[in-house]
Amino acid sequence: MKSLKKIQTPLEYLLLLTLPVLSCGWMPIEEDSHPDWAGFPNLKSIGVTVETVDDIPPHLQKGDGFFLGLTNQKTLVAYQDEFKKQHQIAENIAAFEIIDGQQFYALQNKGLGEDDVLLRYDNMHQKPVPIEEHPLKADDKKWQALGGKEADYTNVQRAQAMALKRWAGGYTCAFTVKGDLIIRYPKNEWVVKGGEYNFKVKKELTQNAVEKAVFSTDRVFRQCRTTPNEAYIIDAPQFKRTDKVALSRTGHGNHMVAGFYCAGYSYYQLKLNGHTYQFKSKEENLDYPDLVLLNYQQNPAQKSGTKKDNSLLIQDRAKRKVHRLTSNNK
Repeated sequence: MKSLKKIQTPLEYLLLLTLPVLSCGWMPIEEDSHPDWAGFPNLKSIGVTVETVDDIPPHLQKGDGFFLGLTNQKTLVAYQDEFKKQHQIAENIAAFEIIDGQQFYALQNKGLGEDDVLLRYDNMHQKPVPIEEHPLKADDKKWQALGGKEADYTNVQRAQAMALKRWAGGYTCAFTVKGDLIIRYPKNEWVVKGGEYNFKVKKELTQNAVEKAVFSTDRVFRQCRTTPNEAYIIDAPQFKRTDKVALSRTGHGNHMVAGFYCAGYSYYQLKLNGHTYQFKSKEENLDYPDLVLLNYQQNPAQKSGTKKDNSLLIQDRAKRKVHRLTSNNK
């Protein structure tokens, strides 16, 4: 057996310490922990039927009674009735955001040489309303011009504070869509292109969106969205990943920054119709589980494991599929 090379420089020692962190967070390479478990989607042997509902984009958002997703062709699509109905909203969409209930916003590419347009949809069936650029954008341009001069840092801060004071006067709340800041007022709303990088919007949700805000040097706006729009429920009682094991590592990155992600098995627990099922899924990146429970019920945690839960919907984000899992046991 060849002897290991002796560590001679601080850089080599640092790389040795860093390697396990880059390699899937210290996960060792092991064997399948449960070779006898059924592998997804072939679950008939354990009494579960897997029905593929449709080809669905991997990053969904949830509104009241619908999901939104962006296809590979940049088409914004709404899904209803447990993904049995689809409604094409718009094409050439770069980003979208559900704010509350039925209302959502979409950033549309108009073509080469033209500015993107932000559209507001009060519901999926009404025509969109274009959101105009903020009339006080000139203040933004004024202090941005000073941004490259280190000696003018104080002037930049003063100009930012001035712009914030004018923009925030009488405002109710704000939110962002792919870098653009949208500021709402009692009778209208405007978009500040790239405003997300200059001003912040509180990520935490608040039930009182019109509460008087206290502004300081951190330039924080109040968040408009008062209810979460997450489409997935992680670690729900009905469905969750209980363990994972790495079978291999794959490198990624470039000559400046390199890293690894682990491929292997994720082990899941499923509760349906009063029964508990366990199975595994072979996945390419264990940092992000492929299988997630879709949040299509009002409060699915209240029904966990009851006999009423004969089926549920999960999404395989890697393969872009939605599946219905049904218990065959009475």
